[in-house]
Amino acid sequence: MSDHGDPPFPEGFEDLPRIAAAGVGNGAPFGFGYFEENPRPSRRRPRREEAATYRVRVEITGTKPPVWRRLELDSELFLNEVHTILQAAFGWEDYHLHGFASGGSYYSREAELYLCPFEAQEGKPGLPEEQVRLDEVLAEEGDRLSYLYDFGDGWEHLLTLQAVLPREEEAPRARCTAGKRAAPPEDCGSVPGYEFLSAATDPGHPHHTEALAEYREVYGEAPDPDRAPVPFDID
Repeated sequence: MSDHGDPPFPEGFEDLPRIAAAGVGNGAPFGFGYFEENPRPSRRRPRREEAATYRVRVEITGTKPPVWRRLELDSELFLNEVHTILQAAFGWEDYHLHGFASGGSYYSREAELYLCPFEAQEGKPGLPEEQVRLDEVLAEEGDRLSYLYDFGDGWEHLLTLQAVLPREEEAPRARCTAGKRAAPPEDCGSVPGYEFLSAATDPGHPHHTEALAEYREVYGEAPDPDRAPVPFDID
């Protein structure tokens, strides 16, 4: 003990054990649970009376040149179905958690969140994705929706509604009509890791020689071909 006595605990400190105990078992970090916050504004709009075909550009943010796909989607798809479509369009393998956000990025305090089953069961603020339809969050040309896949690597996909088209009776519920660049492989270390791996595995890349040498220096061997970015195939 010092000559001046022990410093006083901050106000409310004695309540921390009780707060922590109340949050144990809900899956939140350190057992504290999700912090209470003011309700977020609803970003949803009324569903369309008639189905339409949405032309949507999906871009992985931070990639340069951008990794993107153009999709034609049934406006009546639910977001859990859109998740499955995006996984296929970018060659993901659904190893990780995901979520949608309207009104900003997934981590924006202003965005309304649409949750994957795990996040919904854990009590994260938001709506289950299977309850939200695409035409509730994309209604007019220029509207945007964020889709985050893999909370570790943080692959944010920005969906932009480019056109609202009449829906043909025999049209598929989803199809990819265009795109650029190979998609990232799973667990490659976010955008920097993807760009590094792209250069190291593509002999036509302008920085291939340097990237391959650096890869060998760091990992002791050439990249595994199975770890190379997934080539874009419209079929």
